[in-house]
Amino acid sequence: MNIKFPTEYEPKRNNRWIVSVPTLPEWVFQEIEFPSVESGWFCDKWSDIHATLLDVIGQSIPTKIQDLYKSGKFTFSIKVLDPPGAEVEHWEVVGKITHIHNGTGSYSNDGLKKISIRIKPYSVNLLKS
Repeated sequence: MNIKFPTEYEPKRNNRWIVSVPTLPEWVFQEIEFPSVESGWFCDKWSDIHATLLDVIGQSIPTKIQDLYKSGKFTFSIKVLDPPGAEVEHWEVVGKITHIHNGTGSYSNDGLKKISIRIKPYSVNLLKS
């Protein structure tokens, strides 16, 4: 029996995506804003991209983010996936980290430690949609 999934009519889901960044494991990204553009008087401008990452033991995520910050511009991709995990949308972004927030410590909160970053995009290409 061959069952076909109606993936061409299924809406894209907010929780089916991966981010590929040099030196960072894909699974540490918990949230990311997709690229958006603002119209200006003289030219259009890409809005900053905010992302939240999990800080995990043994991966040295803060060090890897700091290294990306110091390196200046870097290229990364955001891919939206269908139910079986195939790529249905692909953004390629060249940007620079402009802000790093390494989380907050609190004895009254036993939640996950997260790191938030802000990336200024210099170029954005939608390679697949």
